Amino acid sequence: MEVLVRKDYLLIPDHTYSIYGVDKLIDSFCKINQLQYSVYSLKELKKSIQANQLTEDLREFLVHNIALFLVPVSINIKKNLYNLFNKKILSFGTAATGMDHVDFDFLQELKIPFFDAQGENKDSVVEYVLSVLPYVIDTKKLLNRTIRFGVIGYGRIGKLLVNILEKLGFSYVLVDPYVLSEEYNVQLSRISGCDVITFHVPLTYTGEFSTYQMIDKIYLNHLNNHQIIINTSRGKIFSPESYRFLVNQNQCVFDVYYEEPPKKELLIFDNLKISTPHVAGYNWISRFRSVFTVLEKFARHFNYRFNFIIDDFLPKHYETEIYESILKETHRLKSDPNYFSIRDKYPTRADIKNQTYKKDWNLFHKELYELFRSIDSMNL
Repeated sequence: MEVLVRKDYLLIPDHTYSIYGVDKLIDSFCKINQLQYSVYSLKELKKSIQANQLTEDLREFLVHNIALFLVPVSINIKKNLYNLFNKKILSFGTAATGMDHVDFDFLQELKIPFFDAQGENKDSVVEYVLSVLPYVIDTKKLLNRTIRFGVIGYGRIGKLLVNILEKLGFSYVLVDPYVLSEEYNVQLSRISGCDVITFHVPLTYTGEFSTYQMIDKIYLNHLNNHQIIINTSRGKIFSPESYRFLVNQNQCVFDVYYEEPPKKELLIFDNLKISTPHVAGYNWISRFRSVFTVLEKFARHFNYRFNFIIDDFLPKHYETEIYESILKETHRLKSDPNYFSIRDKYPTRADIKNQTYKKDWNLFHKELYELFRSIDSMNL
């Protein structure tokens, strides 16, 4: 089978291209497939969408077919974006887990392929959830396994988290009306006895169990002020009212917010022990693997050559590590909400097992390190 029209372009957002190894991957892929690529400014794309016409920096692409348009979750993939580029976009992709920015009806209507990276950040999110625990829970309780977890959402991330909790010897309860056979009310009744409630759900707006502002609709009646609330899923599962209520009465860990970037007033609460700039899933392997996966799916769909392995692109060193970054990012974001933009050019962050061991680590962090070095967490 012949490949798609040669000399088509791949459009890559600048913040994605800045991920270590992505430049080498894109360049190598395009060379072996006689494609061209260009790195576009996300800032210019947002200006173009707002003005409903391409800025001068992007107009050159009006004469090209765009074989793959890689678009971040902050940009809605819908007809107006397609029309902006003279309907010359042959496929879209998003190197991230979130899908609520995609108009699938529009894509299906025009038979435009879409390539995602769902689940590719699951190990990074689980590492984050476990790594924050010593900052909000007494280490003795963690080491004695007297903490009970309520895991809300039993998809890719929820299942991996449960797998790790079992390996560590923690007890847990599950809530997921789509996956579990028990009545939803029965599932919910158990979370009041949990010490930690951690959310791992997509953002959905329709259906019996939609997650948009679900904390207000369902969960407030089942939570109590002795629980630690962790949210690494979507900020809009909270309304402004439920967010404020919980950060006033509960110790909280938030990596996502109902308004992003978050205003200072969302970050000033004493009970908001950890507040990071939506980077739980941002260790290097998860970020790179997401781009790798989208490109591989694109190549398979259009019969392009793809003979790469991730090990060919490993960083020579990491700029930061998960244990050290959590408190630093919290301090920086609380001090200046503009720090949220670090997401656009996030430093290369090591996963737990590739960190440099330090004698002064918290004892629970040491346990996590040893566990993750003993397992292939990406394939659990």
